[in-house]
Amino acid sequence: MERIEPEKKAGKVTDCLSRRLQFKQLLPYEVIHPIELLKELYTKHKTDKS
Repeated sequence: MERIEPEKKAGKVTDCLSRRLQFKQLLPYEVIHPIELLKELYTKHKTDKS
């Protein structure tokens, strides 16, 4: 875990449930599923077009 240090504490994306749970317990930033990221980007893209 000490090797995981993002440049900008933006978060991590993983589709592995056990890894996501482990990251959420040990890391001080957001950990999301890839589908959640796609939803966020899609929503932002739709909003930006308006």
